[in-house]
Amino acid sequence: MNYPVFRLVRWDDPVSVILKLVGETCNLDCSYCYEKRKPYSGSRMLRVSSIERFLSQLPQGPFALELHGGEPTLYPAAAFTELATLLERYQRRLVRLTMQTNGVLLDRSRIRFLRGLFPSLQIGISLDGPEEFNQMRVDPRDRPSTAAVVKALQACTVERVAVGVICVVHRGSLDGVETILRFFAAHPAVKVLKLVPCFDTKVDQGLGPVRRRAVRIAIDESRGATLPWGITPSQYTSFVEEALDFWLANIGPGHYLLEPAASALRSIGGLPTNNCHFSASKCSHVYTLYPDDTFGSCDELDRRDVDYGPIGDVTPLAAAHALWTGPTTLDIRELLEMCRTCTIAQACGGGCLATRRRLLAKGDRTSYCAHRRSLLASIAMHTDEVHYAS
Repeated sequence: MNYPVFRLVRWDDPVSVILKLVGETCNLDCSYCYEKRKPYSGSRMLRVSSIERFLSQLPQGPFALELHGGEPTLYPAAAFTELATLLERYQRRLVRLTMQTNGVLLDRSRIRFLRGLFPSLQIGISLDGPEEFNQMRVDPRDRPSTAAVVKALQACTVERVAVGVICVVHRGSLDGVETILRFFAAHPAVKVLKLVPCFDTKVDQGLGPVRRRAVRIAIDESRGATLPWGITPSQYTSFVEEALDFWLANIGPGHYLLEPAASALRSIGGLPTNNCHFSASKCSHVYTLYPDDTFGSCDELDRRDVDYGPIGDVTPLAAAHALWTGPTTLDIRELLEMCRTCTIAQACGGGCLATRRRLLAKGDRTSYCAHRRSLLASIAMHTDEVHYAS
């Protein structure tokens, strides 16, 4: 199964491993959280012995590791220490170690603890901007999280820790481009700002995770339609185009790089990128390890459709080949066939197949591709400026 924008993983390829350290357990209940929609049999912790078994079965190429959740800072200190000891054995093959956190518990003490165990750890924080744009990110009792996360950014500044921020663009964000970009420019720790679209459509709610009542009702009442906070691909395109213009004119790389513009620029120029939305190394190159000792493909896909089974029943490489050449992924192959004749396929990289799959299930085959064409055309118009800034 090889396409211009999708290549089946090989035994010596670099792969990405996502560790769901505490499953869906989190101190926040963000309205658009995809992890809390998955079917979980109960909150539990990913054991380091399970991680050890899984890593020992990986092909012998390099790999990147992402500490994820739920909220990974809820993982016990003793388990983090045990994990650090394990990863010392993989120093030559471990090319990148990242943690994606909501930042609520990330104070100076915890930063020092984590960096002491993992000196090369890269920290990503999820925050949608100042309070008026961050109202999707609240705790299970509807209490805001913004102030705590701002303190985390300030702690990172004091500790001289560079941070990448994931900022979800939802319906309430659409008129806030200038305010959001200036907000992050005011925090010296922020070195990358990644604008991620909330294409929240065709979703359902798993029975296991605890959700706020209003969120569960909104998902149930949507019946597969776009949720109240969701946006369309064209709205995201407009937001990113406006953000790129403002960033070039008023902020620039002295503060942070802007994604997806930086990755798109590299792709347009034929350069490699770690952003799988612009690369052929997509879902088959990603493994997600869960606390119940099962593993699957990319965590943005429906877990039920990309489940590889228990650790040890099949090797990661064999599991990926079986799934991505089997009947489960026929609808994705339908999408990939569209890329064969696309004139911008190489620069586009096919985008996010999980998002495209949800839109396809809704009967929408074209809006995502139109968004990618417009986005790449806009960035190409600014090639010289963005190239200088990147």
